[in-house]
Formats: sequence, C-alpha cells, structure tokens
Amino acid sequence: DAVPTLVRDADVIGQYRCRVTKLGGQFLQLIRYPFFRCRIHEGPDGSLVIKKTSGSQRIIGRLWLEPNETSYVYLGTTFVNDDQPIAYNVDPKENSVGRLYRIGSGRLRLELPEPYYESTLDVFELVRIR
Repeated sequence: DAVPTLVRDADVIGQYRCRVTKLGGQFLQLIRYPFFRCRIHEGPDGSLVIKKTSGSQRIIGRLWLEPNETSYVYLGTTFVNDDQPIAYNVDPKENSVGRLYRIGSGRLRLELPEPYYESTLDVFELVRIR
C-alpha cells in the first residue's frame, strides 16, 4: 500500500537486499522467496541498470525515469544462475517489462506483470544495504 514518491537516480543507485513475490501462478497462487542481493548502478551509456546478483532466478535490465518522476520504466531479461543474460527482445520468453517505484527511504518496489514463467505478477521488494 506504499505510495510512490518523487525519485532521482541518486535515490536508487546502490546495493540492495531483494526478494520476489510471485502472484497468480498456475500451481501456487502465492510464492515469496527469501532475500537475495540486487544492485542498481549507472551503465556505460549513462542509463541505470538493475541486476539481481544472487539466487538461481535472476534479472537484468535498464531503467528510464518517467516524465512524472515517480517511477522508472524497466526493460530487461531473465536468466538462470551464472548463465550469460541475453539482450532484451532476443527471446520473448526471457523478456521482462515493468515499473520501479521508490516507496520510502531506501525502499523500492519493482512490478513485473505477466512474466512468461510461473505467475501473473512478480513484485520485487528492494531494501537498501547501508
């Protein structure tokens, strides 16, 4: 129920504990995984990159600030373990699209609707590591 707040790149760059909750699955309606590690950093072209760096199911993608400055658009891909991730839109089964919101000091929420595997909505909770 957290309300998104204005966000700037400096508010989100850093290391995080992150966990995903998968909703509306074919076999289980709710799965919440333990915390893993994620990070948000500036990529070589100046855009922000988000990556889940531990656990078996991982994501990597780019973030673009929305004009209203309360969320980022996320375009990325999923991959497993230490496999090399593929570029967005190479394989539609691996694509992930969503929005990242700042929901408090050091807290973010990444919503990924309609992932290809396991659920109808994935919600990542990110808590900054201080």
